[in-house]
Amino acid sequence: KANNQIVFTYAENINGSVANIAGITNKAGNVLGMMPHPERAMEALLGSEDGKRFFASMLKNFGKVTA
Repeated sequence: KANNQIVFTYAENINGSVANIAGITNKAGNVLGMMPHPERAMEALLGSEDGKRFFASMLKNFGKVTA
């Protein structure tokens, strides 16, 4: 938290994650570790298509810097 490495948090922490952390980066910010796995939610056949929104958002905002 002190290094601003937490990039995603759970709104509803059902798995017991410390500090509701769902995604964290390394100090350089170029490596992301994330749970849950949005790549597993790409087709209705798999139970959800929510992962598509996540990846579409990443593509749309790639390279944009926010302050």
